[in-house]
Amino acid sequence: MEPRFQITFAGGGNLACSSIAVIGHNHPKWKINIMTRRPEIFNKEIVGHTVKSRWESKGKMIGKINRVSNKAADVIPGSHIIMICSPAQTKPQIFEEIKDYIEDGCLIGSIFDRAFDWQAQHVLGGTDEILRRNITLFSLLYVPFICEAFNYGKEVHIIGPKKQLYVASYPP
Repeated sequence: MEPRFQITFAGGGNLACSSIAVIGHNHPKWKINIMTRRPEIFNKEIVGHTVKSRWESKGKMIGKINRVSNKAADVIPGSHIIMICSPAQTKPQIFEEIKDYIEDGCLIGSIFDRAFDWQAQHVLGGTDEILRRNITLFSLLYVPFICEAFNYGKEVHIIGPKKQLYVASYPP
């Protein structure tokens, strides 16, 4: 049996919910987990509404959720990608919570950030440790779309998807 790709979102705000709808819609076989302070609010799927957006022809985008928890141990192990979707000042705390569960070879990203790699290096043991574990850090320069979670943990409006995105990574 083919292994299932797993992505985990740390944070449950507008961008996380919208990203879950888009990624789940485009990759329905992926396992999508969420680490959030309020796991009880989330449905088993998030519906992204695209009406009046450039993606309107795609219709509703639905991302099914595999597991939601406020504990890193429940959702981080086995993740191929970890997307941290939270304000910049909260990222060091999130790294502290997840660092013991990150598997070698994992991609760890931020939907939108600057200095994300410095925060990660500080908590994860520096550049030598990140390279030794074959971890790749990445961050988008801008948010991938304008969005609004109008029914938190359940439904979002995807208003303005970007035509192109820029990403920085470490190692380059």
